[in-house]
Amino acid sequence: MALLTRGATATASSTYGAGYEAWHVIDGRWESRKTDKWNSAAYLAPHYVRIDLGRVVPVDRIVVRHEGAVPAEGGPAYNTADFRVQGSNRPWGPWIDLVPPIYGNTDNVTIHAFAGKPIRYVRVISETSEQNGGNQYGRIAEVQVYRSLEPEGKQ
Repeated sequence: MALLTRGATATASSTYGAGYEAWHVIDGRWESRKTDKWNSAAYLAPHYVRIDLGRVVPVDRIVVRHEGAVPAEGGPAYNTADFRVQGSNRPWGPWIDLVPPIYGNTDNVTIHAFAGKPIRYVRVISETSEQNGGNQYGRIAEVQVYRSLEPEGKQ
């Protein structure tokens, strides 16, 4: 549901440069390391990417495709190691963790399911941006947000 084609927008704490903007996390693509991901500027974490769904909707699952999901060199070595998946109804919070913080992740794709919550903004905040301390660029290929099947009044 969080797609550019459905009116969602994305912003980030920083951007590495042209071609690595935040909107890449909602473009529905993760095929090329050079064109299909958000990449932060080069400084120490935390980094974040924030998605505006355009209105408050019930959400119950978020899938994060880390850089290892993109077929290319580097792979899992650049997957976000420690991060939080958060929601809010305001662009700057207050933020709530939708699932417990994730530590020591090595997976290319992480699936985060939770009881449906009405939210407008989703944020993935990276506390340790890559494996083994790496160079600390934030890198995410795609964030997929799924609307709860429960009617909004039943949340």
